[in-house]
Amino acid sequence: MMRTTRRPAALVAVSAGLLATHVVIGVARGAVFYVDAAASGSETGGGWCDAFRSLQGALMVASSGDEIRLAGGIYRPSSHNDRNASFDLVSGVSIFGGFAGCGASNPDYRNPLLFETVLSGDLGVQGDPSDNSYHVIRAAGVSPATVLDGLTISSGNANLLAAPDNSGGGLRLTGGASPTLRDCIIELNNASGNGGGVYCDPLCNPRFERCQIRDNVAPVGGGLFAVNAMPHIVDTDFISNSAGSQGGGASLLLSTVEIANCRFLANSGSLFGGGLHMLSCGGFVTECEFRQNSVLNASGASLDGGGGAYIDNCSITLSRSIFLANWTSDDGGGLFVKIGSALITGCRFLGNAASENGGGVATQGRGGLIINCEFSGNSAVNLGGGLWESGGAPRVTNCTFSRNSASFAGGGLYFSSASPLVENSILWTNSVGVNTGEPGQVNGAGGTATFNHCCVAGWSGAYAGFGNISSGPRFINSLGPDGVAGTLDDDLHLRIDSPCIDTGLIVPGLAGSVDLDGQPRILGCGPDIGADEYPLGPPNSGDFDGNGIVNGADLQHFVRALLIPLSPIRCVADINADLIVDAWDALAFQSLLLGAPPVSQDLQLRPGPLAAPGGGR
Repeated sequence: MMRTTRRPAALVAVSAGLLATHVVIGVARGAVFYVDAAASGSETGGGWCDAFRSLQGALMVASSGDEIRLAGGIYRPSSHNDRNASFDLVSGVSIFGGFAGCGASNPDYRNPLLFETVLSGDLGVQGDPSDNSYHVIRAAGVSPATVLDGLTISSGNANLLAAPDNSGGGLRLTGGASPTLRDCIIELNNASGNGGGVYCDPLCNPRFERCQIRDNVAPVGGGLFAVNAMPHIVDTDFISNSAGSQGGGASLLLSTVEIANCRFLANSGSLFGGGLHMLSCGGFVTECEFRQNSVLNASGASLDGGGGAYIDNCSITLSRSIFLANWTSDDGGGLFVKIGSALITGCRFLGNAASENGGGVATQGRGGLIINCEFSGNSAVNLGGGLWESGGAPRVTNCTFSRNSASFAGGGLYFSSASPLVENSILWTNSVGVNTGEPGQVNGAGGTATFNHCCVAGWSGAYAGFGNISSGPRFINSLGPDGVAGTLDDDLHLRIDSPCIDTGLIVPGLAGSVDLDGQPRILGCGPDIGADEYPLGPPNSGDFDGNGIVNGADLQHFVRALLIPLSPIRCVADINADLIVDAWDALAFQSLLLGAPPVSQDLQLRPGPLAAPGGGR
């Protein structure tokens, strides 16, 4: 089964579901106030044509449980050049944008895409940021029942040297504020300190759902900054944000985070984490995409980089995510992990590049685990095209390294003063120059690497370990239909004749886990070598393609297992479970083909007192 990305790959496309049409919001718990800049009535806020003409008017009278509905248009916190003016949220009040408003045949019709509702900090001369509001929105201590839905928050400029007006140009959260933002766009905001788009003070717990945070700028956390906070970020895109130092898309410090189904696209930083920067954080990042983010270091700092993401001294789980075509002038084109105990599981690192070390991933001083991951088409100018490990004793389990390259050493993997344990992994067609032998797959200095049950091109036995093979893994198509390594169509699944099927080692934590595709890790008779588990049927079932039936498609594989005694798929062919594949199994397989009890039932097909063909056993 080919893997696909979670959402369409268009770099700046609006996310599916973002700005979708909404006709019904639900029943308001309290009063409903209407805001329409084009209304011409009494401005009581009681109906569309008597709506408040400014959002400030509605915020002055609303209280917890009330709802404010905004017609499409541009709303500013002040009609004068008062840069201190902001929209100050009221706890428990929900604000919905995108209504047709006064004059429409159905003023309650809601479509935020058609009726864009912009909360703008562009107060004075339009397009001149020097007179813009420091913060478009401020929220102090508001509850999760405080909702912003279907709004665009734009053109805040927190450009002073000192707090508070140096952070959070679009949205500034303080005092444990925990609002919920849905289907919002936060764009074109700036800060001279932290969080061009969003700033989260300690103890804040905001939730972002189906939002876009794009084209914001700050030295730290161009799109979003949080310290000692608990942000929940779901189905949200960080696009084309930039940071003068760290975290072009987002910078999270000392926080407990939930980031799920998000995209970090074309963000940039200058030191740490073009897409995402995390320091001393816990929580998880899952099912995210990091694409075309970059870090360009002009300062000469060491141990920097992380084009896609930089994770420093964190205890997090990074799972089922894609790092594609990210770049750094330093280490870790896709990802840099520094110390800590991050678990990296089920991720793909494709076509990332580093001008120094670790084209796909760079690690420093860590002892964590990288499991069920794929490294394809990554490159490093110096060391470790796929993975560079410096210091520590990391584990690499059930990973696949294919067509990665480095100019000096370790096309697939390079270790420096480290003692990695590599298990059940494939290193194949990686290269250093034209060398695709063992030195092109793995190299190191100042440490000791151990390989157990791995498939390594040119394996010589020079490294410690056991159960390793040098036979080709027989991928379906390592370049994919486009003929280019390191793209989404690379197909590193194993063919059924692969020597890597069922020849892995059962290691702690592997049984009961899932592979890169989310399939159970052990299918057939044992774990496979590599990131993907071949979908064999159960042992003794005769079902070689794992589709739950025995038919003609399984016949050739049974014959192969019958003719090759050491075939890795022999346990599936051993239908009578006597640990050999012979004529008795052929008889049982034939009966399955002819409609004997289905393979999902307990098969007890030993021919009993019958003599085996040819005169007994």
